[in-house]
Amino acid sequence: MLTGEQLAGMHALTLNFGEGTPIAPDPNDNHGTRALLDSPVREAAVVWVNGKRIGSVWSPPYTLDLTGALHRGENQIEIQVANTAINMLSGRAPVDYHLLTARYGQRFVPQDTDHLQPLPSGILGKILLEKY
Repeated sequence: MLTGEQLAGMHALTLNFGEGTPIAPDPNDNHGTRALLDSPVREAAVVWVNGKRIGSVWSPPYTLDLTGALHRGENQIEIQVANTAINMLSGRAPVDYHLLTARYGQRFVPQDTDHLQPLPSGILGKILLEKY
């Protein structure tokens, strides 16, 4: 619950998901495709305040300005987190393309998904409501 007095003293109100964690470069990564910052949100979050979409968090800085979105009394903050498909695929049995191949021939070679491992997902740290 926010009182009118609390709101009056705030110049800005920010929802902060954290800084992220630096990752050491992998000397075996010849492609350079990995980000060297581990995000506090995997992979993206959409924030709603009192039914109104405020914004998305997916890259640094992992903050959103909530100034003007909050009102006196009770407020509702909703965070919807989306992930990558790799976690969904890692828990499934491989797709059987036998019937498609029998009917249409070998049109593609499916990727080897036998060794997929799920990745950490969701909100991975503390979320702070900060006033300035």
